[in-house]
Amino acid sequence: MPLRHARLNAVLGLDIAPDESAAILRRLGCEVHEGPDAHRVIVPYTRRRDVTREVDLIEEVARIHGYGRIPAELPRMVGHGTRTIAQRRAEQLRRYIVDQGYSEIVSYRLVPASDVDRLQLADNDPRRQLVRLANPISEELAVMRRSMLPGLLRAAAHNQRRQRMHGALCELGRTYGPAPDGRAEEREFLAAVLFGSPGQEHWRAPLPHVDIHAAVGLAQALCAIAGVRPEIEPNQAPYFHPVRQARLVARDRIVGWAGEVHPSVTRNFDVAGPSAAVVIDMEALGAAAPAGVPQFEDLLSVPASTRDLALVVGDDVAAATLVATARRVGGELVREAWVFDRYAGEQIGAHRVSLAIRLVIADRARTLTDDAINEVVTGVRTALADQHGAELRG
Repeated sequence: MPLRHARLNAVLGLDIAPDESAAILRRLGCEVHEGPDAHRVIVPYTRRRDVTREVDLIEEVARIHGYGRIPAELPRMVGHGTRTIAQRRAEQLRRYIVDQGYSEIVSYRLVPASDVDRLQLADNDPRRQLVRLANPISEELAVMRRSMLPGLLRAAAHNQRRQRMHGALCELGRTYGPAPDGRAEEREFLAAVLFGSPGQEHWRAPLPHVDIHAAVGLAQALCAIAGVRPEIEPNQAPYFHPVRQARLVARDRIVGWAGEVHPSVTRNFDVAGPSAAVVIDMEALGAAAPAGVPQFEDLLSVPASTRDLALVVGDDVAAATLVATARRVGGELVREAWVFDRYAGEQIGAHRVSLAIRLVIADRARTLTDDAINEVVTGVRTALADQHGAELRG
């Protein structure tokens, strides 16, 4: 059998000369035919049962040469592993939400099939198609989960049964749906549930219950970590409150959902009191995130001007739609835009609401004159009137 010189030294971490290894093997009764790159070794009959491979010859050389002469050093590692962009983004979001006071949990991926009923999913909802285990150990662990919310709600109920009536929980995990090839289609989500009145109790004011605003604010902050600035749109999910829910859309992708959990769903999972939830689709968020290294943007060195628009629109017009139009028409000059007041009453008329929008206007390169600012405001006001029927409130 062959004994390669390079292999011998690589395994032992030594520099044994070919003539020395040949001499050792001959002393053991082997017939050695020396070569420039390898020896051809014929093992004696008495050793043919235990010396059958090249590594066995190397072991014999090491034994005679002396185990004590082999250096006690670990082999040098070449290269190292690194996380993918998606893994780094997920870790950033996970650390951020934990830093905000959320307790991270790890819930079961095997859940009862009745979870789809507890979530009030419609009969034709595709999430009712489940990955079922062939031999489940119990009915409570019969299928793979299709949503992150049941595990979080069960954890909230578990805390409340132990007198932890308020809290905030989060989990980064995967859901599973049947794939055409018979396997499971996996999707990664970051989900969170707030229940009760999480926060520090204070004598000056009672703690407010969780609501949609807390959920949407958390969802927007998580998207901002990934460099995504989503638009808030109405949403209709059966497990959220009928009107207190929203979805986050960026680059024509739904990157997340937020809202108050439907009271019937909280009762189905034995959660006492109000609760709110946030679900972020990690794959969609990554697709909507800007590519490349984030670019530094210096602070404004010129003064910014604020202008308020009090508009009357139909009550079917979403505030987020008006804000999106204002930002689009204003371009880079409209640095910020948001709704800061809403009024509905007899003075406005039936099926009409008054929304006050604040615009922050600035040009990075120069100080804008009043005429330039008024031109921007006029353009935004005209677009809101033409596209959404908005009228200035008198």
